[in-house]
Amino acid sequence: MTARLWSDVEVGEDLPDLRFPITLKTLVMAAMGTRDLMPYHHDEEFVKSIGMRGAFVNTMFNQGLFGRFATDWAGPTARFRSASLKMTNQLVAGDVAVVSGTVIDRWITDDGDALVRLELRTSNSLGATAMSRTVLALPTEADEHASFRALGEPEPTVLSDAMPQEAREQIGVTSLRPGPYPVSEAQIGYFAEMVRDANPLYTDPGYAAASLAGGIIAPPPSLIVWVMDRGSQVGIDLDRPDVHLPEQPPWPVPAHKRASLRLLPGMTDVVVQEVLLEFGIPLRPGDQVTSVNELVNCSGGKQTRVGPGHFLTARDTFVNQRDEAVGRSTMTLLQFRAQG
Repeated sequence: MTARLWSDVEVGEDLPDLRFPITLKTLVMAAMGTRDLMPYHHDEEFVKSIGMRGAFVNTMFNQGLFGRFATDWAGPTARFRSASLKMTNQLVAGDVAVVSGTVIDRWITDDGDALVRLELRTSNSLGATAMSRTVLALPTEADEHASFRALGEPEPTVLSDAMPQEAREQIGVTSLRPGPYPVSEAQIGYFAEMVRDANPLYTDPGYAAASLAGGIIAPPPSLIVWVMDRGSQVGIDLDRPDVHLPEQPPWPVPAHKRASLRLLPGMTDVVVQEVLLEFGIPLRPGDQVTSVNELVNCSGGKQTRVGPGHFLTARDTFVNQRDEAVGRSTMTLLQFRAQG
């Protein structure tokens, strides 16, 4: 894996395309790699019943694939600063994802951070499926690594005047969401294998120990994985998570529920539309991650191609067992009433 220097990068430079076939095994590995058992990502019968083409790869898979693509090009000496994700269509089994990208900006901050901004895209035979604006820090000298940085402050939010009262009552209410399992080399491996990410900081203990990281770290795009609920607790309805066993409660009963993901009156389903990840210090095996979740905005009623709904913005700030900020996720979700 070649390491890029900031001085070697030019605005307008295209990254080499990556072709990534999506198969049934891809969906299974995505469930393993992200611990996401929402039915949209494995249940063909359910997904087609709500008018979609088929079970599709999830948010974290897209983040992992873009992350792999970025560091395949930049090398393991680069550091992620932020990565947005906007999904416009689904990748289903039988598709071939084509990932492409362009350098759209490069600059050095006042404190010496040498940054590049990449515009990344995935497409299938039907057209575009997702895009990302990814900011990487690159080293400025040979045989150096870009540094890790502390997490900055979030951007302020302007509340929607048309927000429904049920959502307005949740603004400013926070809930803690502790991850059920610590960060582990096994789960890091599953995430890397899911998208075939060969970055040695995730997979090579010897290389990682000799690097600035000082040991294996979790891929920054895996941030959300570490607070995913147990598989038996994951579902559209948190009280009845298995769509085929609506009488069966979760096991064990979850102690913490994300208020921002509770369905608004009349809504039946939820899908992620856009995510911005911002990264702080790295996560390492043994770390215990907790997110502080809050609803920060909600639109008025909208008519979408899948049905009437609302766009919600939820923010999670992720901390480790030492209360150090390791990252932040600002997520836009569509809650909608399925047609059919």
